[in-house]
Amino acid sequence: MNQYSMIIQWSDEDELFLVTIPEFNERVVMPCTHGKTREEAIGDGEEVIEMYLEEAPYIL
Repeated sequence: MNQYSMIIQWSDEDELFLVTIPEFNERVVMPCTHGKTREEAIGDGEEVIEMYLEEAPYIL
């Protein structure tokens, strides 16, 4: 099974947790998602990974 990194950073400017997935830097605009809480940001990041992997055969 593939493993991916997720970097969660607080943005004072946006007042949100921003999510970056380093392995997708070349193919997805970063930050790729965000959340009001760290937990929400992680959940949204997991959804981005799922969606990307589902669509990857069509965009690679």
